[in-house]
Amino acid sequence: MNTATQELVTANVTVQYVNEPKDGRKTGSIRGTDGIYYGAWPDKLRMFEEGETYEISYKENNGFRNIVAAKRLAAQPQRRPQQQQDFTTIDVSNPQPAPIPRQQPQRPVASPPANGYYRPTAPRDAERMFVCATLGHFIAAGRAEWNEDDLVARVNMLRSVWQRTFGDDDAAA
Repeated sequence: MNTATQELVTANVTVQYVNEPKDGRKTGSIRGTDGIYYGAWPDKLRMFEEGETYEISYKENNGFRNIVAAKRLAAQPQRRPQQQQDFTTIDVSNPQPAPIPRQQPQRPVASPPANGYYRPTAPRDAERMFVCATLGHFIAAGRAEWNEDDLVARVNMLRSVWQRTFGDDDAAA
């Protein structure tokens, strides 16, 4: 009995894990949280992340589900289970608001370029870029005189601003 299906079937799948191709194999697979496996070529396999939900289109051939296309669905907000409180331990005689924890802002992380080569800007170049761009804005706005003494004074002032603000970042690098 041939169980090959040539029509596309669509399903929403939450990825439990991604299986890279084993030695000698051309395809890998994903496993959904429902326990069902779907075969995928390496170019499609790279788009899947564990815990994410995707709408996939696949063809079934002799019991194997082979992914043809997939798109990530928007993340659903996680519902937090309601915690039960032991009201006998709450001190109502001195109600104080709970302190709000301060979170450190996260620095943005640059994604690597498509060609895989990334070289961060050298601190010396970054300072020069800052000085040149800011000085250019001063000149364009008419806030800087077009003479050597004024330009030298502004360049030195901008270098000092860089050192006092971003200079510590350069020392840590």
